[in-house]
Amino acid sequence: MMEKKQITKAEYIKQFERDEEGSYKYTGPAVTMEEGWKRRSQKAFLILVLCLGLQIISGCLPAEVMKNTFYVILPFGAGIGAVLTGIYHLYEVYEQAPAVPEYIWQKHGQAIGVCLSVHRILCYVCAAGILFYLLTHSVRIIPELVPAVLQTAAGLLSRKAETLTEKRI
Repeated sequence: MMEKKQITKAEYIKQFERDEEGSYKYTGPAVTMEEGWKRRSQKAFLILVLCLGLQIISGCLPAEVMKNTFYVILPFGAGIGAVLTGIYHLYEVYEQAPAVPEYIWQKHGQAIGVCLSVHRILCYVCAAGILFYLLTHSVRIIPELVPAVLQTAAGLLSRKAETLTEKRI
């Protein structure tokens, strides 16, 4: 697969022109999103907010596993960061749709799927860490299992949001 040639700074600047008011307007190439992409991305926003809520709830539960286990807390915190980053990138593309300037798509559009994939993996790692904790410690299972279920649900919802926001031309 051939890599796309990196444009120079001068070529990049030529993609902008001044309008009558004196402000710059982008006139370069754009990625055209499929009809209905904006509606699907709105659903993805709601799903990602739900994912974030599930993760925060699982962190606030009085489960022993969420207090002192680094192999649960690290993917938990990184997962929250990944979903917030995914929301940010999705917002940046959403604001420009249906014709997203190519430079914005390269910076934000391609990062949406990566952030949501990382989020999903971190949720599953966190849930696996909780299950490992349950197997190695003698604790009450139900209070410790609820965060694992919430993390798994957040991972599954993240996959749904990822399919809703795939690049469509």
